[in-house]
Amino acid sequence: MAAAWPVPPVEATDDAFWDQFWADTATSVQDVFALVPAAEIRAVREESPSNLATLCYKAVEKLVQGAESGCHTEKERQIVLNCCRLLTRILPYIFEDPDWRGFFWSTVPGAGRGGGDDDDENARPLAESLLLAVADLLFCPDFTVQSHRRSTVDTAEDIHSIDSCEYIWEAGVGFAHSPQPNYIHDLNRTELLKLLLTCFSEAMYLPPSSDSSNTNPWVQFFCSTENRHALPLFTSLLNVVCAYDPVGYGIPYNHLLFSDYREPLVEEAAQVLIVTLDYDSSTSSSPTVDGTTTGTAMDDVDVFHKIITSGHQRLQPLFDCLLTIVVNVSPYLKSLSMVAANKLLHLLEAFSTTWFLFSAVQNHHLVFFLLEVFNNIIQYQFDGNSNLVYAVIRKRNVFHQLANLPTDSQSIQKGLQRKKKTPEPISRTNSQDGASMEGSRPAAPAEPGTLKTSLVATPGIDKLTEKSQVSEDGTMRSLEPESSQPPPEGNLPSAVSDGEPWSGVMSWKSKLPLQTIMRLLQVLVPQVEKICIDKGLTDESEILKFLQHGTLVGLLPVPHPILIRKYQANSGTAMWFRTYMWGVIYLRNVDPPIWYDTDVKLFEIQRV
Repeated sequence: MAAAWPVPPVEATDDAFWDQFWADTATSVQDVFALVPAAEIRAVREESPSNLATLCYKAVEKLVQGAESGCHTEKERQIVLNCCRLLTRILPYIFEDPDWRGFFWSTVPGAGRGGGDDDDENARPLAESLLLAVADLLFCPDFTVQSHRRSTVDTAEDIHSIDSCEYIWEAGVGFAHSPQPNYIHDLNRTELLKLLLTCFSEAMYLPPSSDSSNTNPWVQFFCSTENRHALPLFTSLLNVVCAYDPVGYGIPYNHLLFSDYREPLVEEAAQVLIVTLDYDSSTSSSPTVDGTTTGTAMDDVDVFHKIITSGHQRLQPLFDCLLTIVVNVSPYLKSLSMVAANKLLHLLEAFSTTWFLFSAVQNHHLVFFLLEVFNNIIQYQFDGNSNLVYAVIRKRNVFHQLANLPTDSQSIQKGLQRKKKTPEPISRTNSQDGASMEGSRPAAPAEPGTLKTSLVATPGIDKLTEKSQVSEDGTMRSLEPESSQPPPEGNLPSAVSDGEPWSGVMSWKSKLPLQTIMRLLQVLVPQVEKICIDKGLTDESEILKFLQHGTLVGLLPVPHPILIRKYQANSGTAMWFRTYMWGVIYLRNVDPPIWYDTDVKLFEIQRV
């Protein structure tokens, strides 16, 4: 990089000077990052801006030429890859400076959209030329896709005449044929996708904003009809990600252990796909997305139980979001396993403890969600869910304790004081079963020297979904938002002063939807106890058989209406997701460290 500074401005026509930046045939992307230090890029940006501008222009020009020619020779391919690596290195330093951020959207004389060299009014911005060249190169025969002809310079396909829908990278959506694996093509695709992701990362250098009009121009153009490869590239990314099978080893980063060139490609493909989908969802005209899921609901329960009981209190803001998904699918759960049923009961047991219920003013919402899950299954899927019914009977004391929840300040204070000395996170070992379960200990802290990113506050459930719930009598009831501050990061508070968290306990306790469950217990508990005494049963399998043939027809309250809470798109949640998404992408791209030590504004970078 020192070659471009501090010499006087070098003309763009001086090819001998500029070619030295990409002529080396032995470089890798790691070499480029090592040979082009951050300090030198910033120095050229400040001391010799015209040379930096020309360097960017010439690198894009080489990519455009490579796309035009089809990269038929090894020399052309190496030049394209070196230019790709150089731009990946430089772009973050263009984005971090507000005075430079618009540089790539300036026009270049002679680069007209219509192809006319003299039509400067219709000149194409440098960013558009770069994005279109990358898109073409991602479907370049013998460079990133398999040629359909025997490749020679004379008979090779014209890159502008091919239909890229016939060159989709993997079988799946819109494409039935799975091309022969080619690790060179995978490596080249990965490098181009890194550059594409770097182009999209301008969003990292803007502070968080809920302004929906603040769209990312790079993603906007790339996803537009101007890019003729948008659809085949989208399906290529989707198919590559969904079809990936790491040889059954089941371990991450296996490309570090053996020659798996597909995993780095899958990683980049997934990241580009998520960024473009985030843009598409933020510009979609559809106001809501249905919150229901189709998949293995028992797996959902297991995953959510693992997240909620993992001991990570920073995940607590996600609890109500996760439970909302379980509530949405609960009327359709036909046969829960005993393990899943016990996990649901364990969550209710944990959330209904005095300490947790009164630690924060909104915590009782989680109990309402879980009770609604039980009511939905009992009312709509009683047949086939004997495991859950048996678990409810075994843990009936949990429901009785909820019904007899203390409402006076003195009793509540006693419950909180018992936890004040030794506050515990919700843990799998808190269950009455007493068995230590996988993941019950919090994860180990990050290794010294590693990085972590900050995250804007998680939106409350009232911001994410429609505000209603099913009450104790089966009617719809509006869920009033409560003015409260979320608990600070770290452990949950073991006590809260002034009685504020439980000041409204009388109002919400009377609305707990316990009627259906209490009626079930009233009918079935005496029957189960009687059959156990009469037949001397001690084996739970016999009790389950009895419950499988039981019925509550005519004995339960009138079924309440099924309420599906839909996700409500809004600018606040979109900004939260975007911050989280780019934070993850920042941390995942460490080889090379594309954005390390640049002035990111979207989130804070902390060295652990």
